[in-house]
Amino acid sequence: MSSTKLDFAINPSLAFDGKRYGAIYTGHSTGTRSYFNGLARDGTSVVPETELTDINSNTSSGTALYNGSFFERSWEDGRQDGNYEVYFNRFDENGKKLGPDLRVTDAPDFSLNSVPVWNGSQTLLVWDDRRFSTRGSDDVRLFGQLLAFDGSLVGGNILLTFASENDEGPDVALGQKRVGIAFTSAQHPNGTVHAKFFSTAPDLTDVGPSTDLGGTDVQGTSLVSVAGRFLVAWEQSGGPTVPHGPSILAAVVDENGNVILPARPVTSGATIARSFSLLSLGDRALLFWADNQRGNFEIYWQILGSDLEILKPRTRLTSTASDSFFPAPAFGPNGDIGALYVNLQTNFQQVYFVSMGCLLHPTVK
Repeated sequence: MSSTKLDFAINPSLAFDGKRYGAIYTGHSTGTRSYFNGLARDGTSVVPETELTDINSNTSSGTALYNGSFFERSWEDGRQDGNYEVYFNRFDENGKKLGPDLRVTDAPDFSLNSVPVWNGSQTLLVWDDRRFSTRGSDDVRLFGQLLAFDGSLVGGNILLTFASENDEGPDVALGQKRVGIAFTSAQHPNGTVHAKFFSTAPDLTDVGPSTDLGGTDVQGTSLVSVAGRFLVAWEQSGGPTVPHGPSILAAVVDENGNVILPARPVTSGATIARSFSLLSLGDRALLFWADNQRGNFEIYWQILGSDLEILKPRTRLTSTASDSFFPAPAFGPNGDIGALYVNLQTNFQQVYFVSMGCLLHPTVK
């Protein structure tokens, strides 16, 4: 899939409802808007590109999930005096909203990078928030929120981190007993950004201590639950003059944040590795990422075990003359895995879909 109506499209997210994939992404024509596209197993569009934005403000696509009955997404926009706040809504298989947008945050300064996860009865949201920042001093902390099945708020915003270390970019995964949260955190006094992890009870209470997993100028984290433990991955800079390092790194922690395996590279063979995603297979994990092993940036995947061993080596997922980034995978029908990604064909970005069958042979649309 790709759009001919949009100048560019970015920030893909994908979920599957048992019949079709729901693809959401940010696109630009006269302004920056969010779009939904319903896709068949082979990537054919069965629901035409539908705009999810109905406000006079630029907005992001956010993150999509399926809760067993309908699609959900959380996102941020600046409809309130240009102050970006977190919003939430549910929508059906055709991209039709099931109610008005729900405002989740109402706080000074920006609330960003929200991530939803469904725990079987409620949606858990986690995001980074600047409500404690003052002029000349950033103070970014993580917050959470519970939402009921009907999309209503359960209680208020929950403060999850307390130290003023600029905690940003959370990712969330359900473990067997605890909810895991990975994020980036700027370390004082030198400002080096590390990967960190903590866990909570299933209702975001009983917040555990943060575990510092290290890293060098970490730029993003991803998290999955595998075999009763959490696998945390991240990308980082390659030094003062290199924005991205040569490998994706990962570490393994238990559900209380105790380090089982310290950080190590889990990809190799390139000078730059970036924009990655994890998908849990229960006892293993699929890692998707982009690197320049073959010259231009292509999307690759491999299977990691619960001890970070490579069970299936890298396999090339895309093959184009232009760069591909930002894989966003989701489970589909019959053991399939679908993935969105961004490709820079003809000097502008568009979102494409690739389907991996049960034997993981890709076909691109």
